[in-house]
Amino acid sequence: MTALDQEALDWLVQFGAQARNDEQTQQLVALVDGRIAEVNAQLPADAELAEQLHAATRSHWRSFLAMVSREVFEVHPPAEVLALSRTVARRGFGIDVVMRTYRVGQAMLWQYITDFLNKAIEDDQLRSAVLLLFWDRVLEWTDTCVEASVAVYTDEREQWQRGALARRFGLAGSLLRGDAVDVDHAESQLGHSLRRHQTAIVLWTDESAGTPDPVRTLEKFGNDIAALLDAPRPLMLSSGVRGMWAWIATAGAPNLDALPSIGQPGLHAAIGCSAPDIAGFRQSHREAIAAQRVAIATDYGPTVIRYSDVELVCLTTGDGSVEAMRAMAARELGALTSTDETTARLRETLLAYLAGGRNAPATAQQLNVHPNTVRYRINQSEELLGHSIEERATYIELALRCAQTYGDKILTQQPDRAIA
Repeated sequence: MTALDQEALDWLVQFGAQARNDEQTQQLVALVDGRIAEVNAQLPADAELAEQLHAATRSHWRSFLAMVSREVFEVHPPAEVLALSRTVARRGFGIDVVMRTYRVGQAMLWQYITDFLNKAIEDDQLRSAVLLLFWDRVLEWTDTCVEASVAVYTDEREQWQRGALARRFGLAGSLLRGDAVDVDHAESQLGHSLRRHQTAIVLWTDESAGTPDPVRTLEKFGNDIAALLDAPRPLMLSSGVRGMWAWIATAGAPNLDALPSIGQPGLHAAIGCSAPDIAGFRQSHREAIAAQRVAIATDYGPTVIRYSDVELVCLTTGDGSVEAMRAMAARELGALTSTDETTARLRETLLAYLAGGRNAPATAQQLNVHPNTVRYRINQSEELLGHSIEERATYIELALRCAQTYGDKILTQQPDRAIA
């Protein structure tokens, strides 16, 4: 080794010790994962996959830095990196997702380190020597990790495609997409009733869980939740190395109020609202996924997050859809979603009343009717709702605004009723 090579290695020793700090790691992770998300559009939309991507990138960087400054350079692909490949395989994505991830990650790392060294080292010869040594080791690290990741992906995909779990996951995917499915056949294959109320649960573990078998741990967690709801064993499908999708079928909507008190560190559950039949299977899962995204993005503290607790957040931050608004309007407004003229007058009056601070005379003046007419229509609205508007005023007002904006897209056709 020449004196220049030794100086370059010594510089990398100091760099490796400094660059492992959390601030610099987060900066690089954000840079790399941001670009990876641009070329793999499915990753940012999937909170579980996105979180595993962050964990893999962090682990790549820290493990690489621990080795890059050693005279004897050895590559040991981190467990988080291989876990990401397994999850990509289980989700049915192609190997191109893995390859694009590495290609983009390597390019962004090279850009990052080149920019850094141009500012950190003034001596041209030393900078070139460090870049050459660094790049040789990046290539060796990447090649070894790619080979390991492809092998893990291929093995996982082959096992997954051969197994009954893959068929069940594929059938569940058809249900979630809204494909035409024979209900009797689907129930037989899944071992799950699709003609009852469906409550979807998305389960996952984070890095603090410290469990050697996340899937088995999540299965137990899902069964514990079902037991608390006095429900039968749920349908559970592995969504990745550290994730599980589950559905509970019950005669009616279960009471979810007690669930936030359960759980343990590192385990998480996002739960959708209950809804009947196959449409409920899709809707509740969509809601659970939305709640999971909120939990991961906000480092949500409690073990269990219910969609009903964050529904307004999801809708106002663009995490909802017309389907989500329709479901919310149906829950909050009930019979007030009818499209007939008399019900439309009730919605108009109720929205004006809530938006105007619950002032009947002011609402009457706005609508050019008598205050007693306003009070009568409010009473009629509460009869259709089945409860006082004060119990859910914020939700009701949002549902009314959605109905006013989207009209027939979220309203339901009902026969006209004689309401003043």
